[in-house]
Amino acid sequence: MNLSLTKTMETTYITHCIGNETPMGTMEEQMQALHIRPLNTCCCYGYSPKIIPYDMLPSGIRIAEIRRLVHMWVDDMVEQGMRNFLSPMEPGVDQMVAERVIALRSIGNKNLRLIACLTHPAMDRDISLLYRDVFISLCAQADHVLYDNDMCGGRRIRRSVNLLLIKRSVHMLAAYQSGHTPAVLRESKAESVMVRHIRTDLLG
Repeated sequence: MNLSLTKTMETTYITHCIGNETPMGTMEEQMQALHIRPLNTCCCYGYSPKIIPYDMLPSGIRIAEIRRLVHMWVDDMVEQGMRNFLSPMEPGVDQMVAERVIALRSIGNKNLRLIACLTHPAMDRDISLLYRDVFISLCAQADHVLYDNDMCGGRRIRRSVNLLLIKRSVHMLAAYQSGHTPAVLRESKAESVMVRHIRTDLLG
């Protein structure tokens, strides 16, 4: 997969192609073409800090413990026969999931598929260059990078992508703070998706 960066206005965009082809159709149509089914698919949501590197975050947030729990979840999913891992590739939990899948593939789990499902091919200007480097590296190692060409970004689009990931999954990892119930949890319950919870503010 070839990833290239181009500068348009004041926003940096990720453009990708497989061979000379560009993404065709909506993200849902792309998933259908890849035969992504809930039976062996899982996704992740939440905890996306904008401060990179993570050691600059407040000391109350235990990044090492979050990473350990994320890796444990990925390992459990592999044990249960999950093959497809859908990740929006945001900093934090999304990238930790992607890193673990890539690591497991490197030691022999060749049947795993890492699928980047981007809410927008653009990256915010206020996110550090390190995040961009990690983002590009992980997308380059993903088996597929999906996004709608006509996406305009924003909260509405992110929710639509999250809902699509839930509908295509049987398991989900959700990381969030206690007292805050993300909409995706209600949607996952409606779709009978099994959720592993990580409450980031309770880790010590």
